[in-house]
Amino acid sequence: MNTYFLGIDGGGTKTEAVCCDIKGDILFHDKAGASNPNDIGTDNSVDIISDLINGAIDKCNISVSDAFYVFGGISGALNRTEEMNGMLSERFPKISVRIESDITNVMTGEIGSADGACVICGTGSVCFVRSQSRFYRIGGWGYLIDSAGSGFDIGKAAIEAVLRAYDGRGEHTILEKLTTEKLGKPVWDSISEIYDGGKSFIASFAETVFRGFERKDKICGEILDRNAAYIGECLNTAGKILGNKCKVVFSGGINTNYSDIWINKVLSFCDYEIDAAVAKIPPVYGALCEAFSDSGHRMSPDTVRKLKSDLTYGLSEC
Repeated sequence: MNTYFLGIDGGGTKTEAVCCDIKGDILFHDKAGASNPNDIGTDNSVDIISDLINGAIDKCNISVSDAFYVFGGISGALNRTEEMNGMLSERFPKISVRIESDITNVMTGEIGSADGACVICGTGSVCFVRSQSRFYRIGGWGYLIDSAGSGFDIGKAAIEAVLRAYDGRGEHTILEKLTTEKLGKPVWDSISEIYDGGKSFIASFAETVFRGFERKDKICGEILDRNAAYIGECLNTAGKILGNKCKVVFSGGINTNYSDIWINKVLSFCDYEIDAAVAKIPPVYGALCEAFSDSGHRMSPDTVRKLKSDLTYGLSEC
């Protein structure tokens, strides 16, 4: 009997899956679209996860006599884990499948079981604190309710600023030029495409705000300040739980792609001493750690080193 582990990291834009054996040899790597059930529905999210599981089974020739452990950290799954785990158990009754929030991937991969906080700023945003093995959620209640500090909110603000300048309600901004370059035509002539593109497409406009900020644009600075203040507020709440100094891991596209600008802005709004670190290991590594934990196996030091190296320094689709 062979033993296999599948880790899945699902977000509002993409989902990544990696399967390895007990020695840490990667046998399968694949990506799919967004799997956040709040955006695409629980059934569609479970379908995407199921396709990745089946892809690993086929690619790795996993048989019913093999042990197979699957862990998926999925954005937006926190309030749907019971339902999603039930659906997946029905589809895969012979294997171990567990779905939790994507925050688990980051926390486990970066700080193990230690106390600390994690802020994800990707398509969406959320802050989680772990204190004495207990999790606390701060913010990140979904883009219809509570989306500040996210790529979606920053991108939406960019589009809104351009339209405000166009119809006379707001000041002119370099975003007019940058968004036109991105779209190939002005924002006001692209409304249908923006709505059709949805949440992840709107989030992709966040990069125009950071580019504009680097060119000293006032409106871009105001957008980033407003969103950074929100994340700072979340971290001040985290500080009340963890004490005067807390370890915070920053993950997600906004945190990793624009760390020099963004994290410094966030920290300027924090009242507590923050030991800040940008996530260096892909979150899917944390998912694999959780899959190993579910099996009762401990990763050997060699397995840890191998997986961290392979996942961090380049991984082609197997």
